[in-house]
Amino acid sequence: RLEAIGISWDTYRDLYKKQLKVLTDYYNEHGNLDVDYETESEVYRVLYFVRRKKRKGELSEEAIRAFDKLGIDWRDKKGQ
Repeated sequence: RLEAIGISWDTYRDLYKKQLKVLTDYYNEHGNLDVDYETESEVYRVLYFVRRKKRKGELSEEAIRAFDKLGIDWRDKKGQ
């Protein structure tokens, strides 16, 4: 019943979809994911979060493949 009114039980998947949409929208508009905090803080925060999750081994292979298609640079600002 709750699913019928939009309640989701898979919060990881919902978050992944939102992050992917933010990055895909930016990529489609600009052709890259080269952002800095001052000009694109939302996209920057999503990139930071996704990179951190991957580094910790907390991203699914499906998510990694989807982000890879956008050409995400997995290194943080320090090149790590």
